Amino acid sequence: MDPEDAVSHLPGTGHLLTVGATMAEPAKLVSAISGAEPVIPGLVWAFRLHSDGSAEALPIDRPIEFSHDGRLWLHFNLTDARARPWIAASTLPPLARELLLSNDTFQQLHVIDHCVYGVFSDLVRDIDSATEETAFLRFAMTEHLLVSGRHQALCSADATRRVLEGGYRVDNVAHLLEKIVDEVADTLDRMADKLGQEIDGIEERILADDAKPEMRRNLGRLRRTCVRL
Repeated sequence: MDPEDAVSHLPGTGHLLTVGATMAEPAKLVSAISGAEPVIPGLVWAFRLHSDGSAEALPIDRPIEFSHDGRLWLHFNLTDARARPWIAASTLPPLARELLLSNDTFQQLHVIDHCVYGVFSDLVRDIDSATEETAFLRFAMTEHLLVSGRHQALCSADATRRVLEGGYRVDNVAHLLEKIVDEVADTLDRMADKLGQEIDGIEERILADDAKPEMRRNLGRLRRTCVRL
């Protein structure tokens, strides 16, 4: 997929995500910390996207070569204090760096200096499944680099990691972000279906005058969760 044609929608908003073909060179978007450790701190995982569409998982306890063939996805644990100076000193646009490190809790999408950056809502991931709790994935994307981060483990990023490890191919960084957004939408749809079934079951018990007191409390919780989604 040509970056010029890469288009996606941010779930829950009317924003259209479009990535232009003229973007900054990757060498201009790497960290510029003088004397920093060669290993990038605070990474949860990293992938190199090759020209054939394959994704190579990179060891995060070793230095990552930015000038090597391919594009990079760097996913950070933003609760790791070591990650913040690396992101703050990177040469991503200042507003993109600020948003990555912010505590904003609303969805947003911006484009500046050939960089697309934003925040979107996702479900928090438990050990093996999605929870009803929502949190936020932050990202900044250029033609050759996707930097993302979270404060809690999230479903969409983890699902994308697993499909890449399973052989899923992405043509470019824009395609990778589009895949993450698709995973967000799928996760939210599945949770909405699950909550809808639970609400229907409780309401049927209430109408049949067979409801226990805790069911009414659960009904309120489920409805509040649906509003958040």
